[in-house]
Amino acid sequence: MTTDLIARSGAAGALISRLEWSKTPLGPLSDWPPRVRVLIETALPSGIPLCVLLGTDPAHARVVYNDAFSALLGHKHPSAMGRPAREVWPESWDFFEWALRQVWYAGQPVTGKDLMLLLDRGNDLEEVYVSISFSPIRDDQGAVCGALMCGIETTGSVLAARRERALRLLTEALRPAKTEDDFYRIMPKALSYTLKDVLFAFLYEFDPAGTRATLRASAGLAAEVPEALREIVLSPGCPWEMACVARENQMRLVPVSGLGLCVMNALAGPTHAAVLPVTGGSPSGRAGVLVVGLRPARALDDDYGAFVHRVAREISVALADIQSRRAAEFHAAAVAESRLKDMFLGIASHELRTPLTCLKLNVQLVHRELQALEPRLAERLERLTRSIDRMTRLVNEMLSVSAIAAGKLALRETHCDLRAICRSAGAEQSQVARRPLSLHLPEEPVHVLADEDRTAEVITNLLANAYKYSAAEEPVDLSLEQSGAEAIVTVKDRGPGIPRDSLPHVFDRFYRVPGVSVRTGSYVGLGLGLYLSKAIVEQHHGRIWVESEVGRGSAFSFSMPLAA
Repeated sequence: MTTDLIARSGAAGALISRLEWSKTPLGPLSDWPPRVRVLIETALPSGIPLCVLLGTDPAHARVVYNDAFSALLGHKHPSAMGRPAREVWPESWDFFEWALRQVWYAGQPVTGKDLMLLLDRGNDLEEVYVSISFSPIRDDQGAVCGALMCGIETTGSVLAARRERALRLLTEALRPAKTEDDFYRIMPKALSYTLKDVLFAFLYEFDPAGTRATLRASAGLAAEVPEALREIVLSPGCPWEMACVARENQMRLVPVSGLGLCVMNALAGPTHAAVLPVTGGSPSGRAGVLVVGLRPARALDDDYGAFVHRVAREISVALADIQSRRAAEFHAAAVAESRLKDMFLGIASHELRTPLTCLKLNVQLVHRELQALEPRLAERLERLTRSIDRMTRLVNEMLSVSAIAAGKLALRETHCDLRAICRSAGAEQSQVARRPLSLHLPEEPVHVLADEDRTAEVITNLLANAYKYSAAEEPVDLSLEQSGAEAIVTVKDRGPGIPRDSLPHVFDRFYRVPGVSVRTGSYVGLGLGLYLSKAIVEQHHGRIWVESEVGRGSAFSFSMPLAA
């Protein structure tokens, strides 16, 4: 083996050719055993990471390696060439010495798959996984004079498989949780599956106001969590920079020193933690934060960062599923309760209608007989009749609501004159309210295909509301106009008006505008008139809306398609 041949065997060969081996215990290259020289000739151009360790014993073995092996050395290359192995790998010398002793003194190979070694390949110790083998090298007399080490790094594949398994176990552990209490009770065990990649994990929950975070689960600590970290007020300078994470909804790296954490199974304490938002299904999109202690021997590269993000995401998904399930259960319960209410309304109103009808007939008979004999009693009976009419109207409203809920609101549509319906309903309500009505109707009939009684009911509801919520001296207007293929009916009052934030709700069932009280007429009502009106109009393929200004009054309008 000549120096020229070595020099032509890559960068490592050139480096070997420049070293003054005569100043080492190995002596000049020319004095090395022929079998050793042949082995080095073979190893240098190989694409497999190979290292030859030569010497009289493991404690004095010198390192000779090829180009492919330099990646395992990191910043120690090229100064590692020719140095004693114990100086090259002092951080893991216990393992190397044991393996070399097996080779040197027992003449047996040593192999290991995916072994974890702490190696200094940069500024800090690093967890490195390698599949490694040590084989004896013999001189021409058959005595062991060294070891051939083959080291193939498997860090990427080992960490990927381990992290996938941790995420799978975490997800499986959380799957049985049906409630949030179950979720937080299971969480310590679920977080424990991540402890090969993080030193500790804390899960905090935000209060509904988003001003405070409470520690709900932890894993990886050898002692109790410091009191200062159990309940955190989200303010500038709070632990874990949690206020910033909550505000920005982004991961942050924060120093761990000074927090008094005692971590289990850690060769070196954590220096930094990753603080990540946990979203869940909360309306604000922020349910809490996950804090994980990063391993000092593992750089926060893209893969490590992706892992801690996925841990937070799996927790968020599990929490969102629980909250969605709870919302669905609440919705189902609300629907069931609503159905029971609708059923009750239907049954109660049906049972009330018959006695009310009978009562009204008898009152009318007595009223007719007393008109000539006792006018004062007759007047009282007339007031009683009006009260019965109001009760009958409430019962009819309940029946209509029950029909709408069951999808059985029937219409008897005929070609009718909407102008005549407006005039008739307006006259009736004006008489009931004992107040004038300003009519603005076209001269010609307005023909629509509609249920005449239901359409009159809509107009009656709008007029009754207008009279109820406006002062006795204020006029109420009822107008009808044609616009394109539609007929539009509008009832306008000069009442208190409706606040802007209440406008989207005025057609909701049982809704009453806060702070707006009845000004004239009866206070009796279920808050169903506008809800029924909307249902009736929409079943006629029309639309209904309101325009209002506080202090200036309201205008309720509905449209119906003109008859062809």
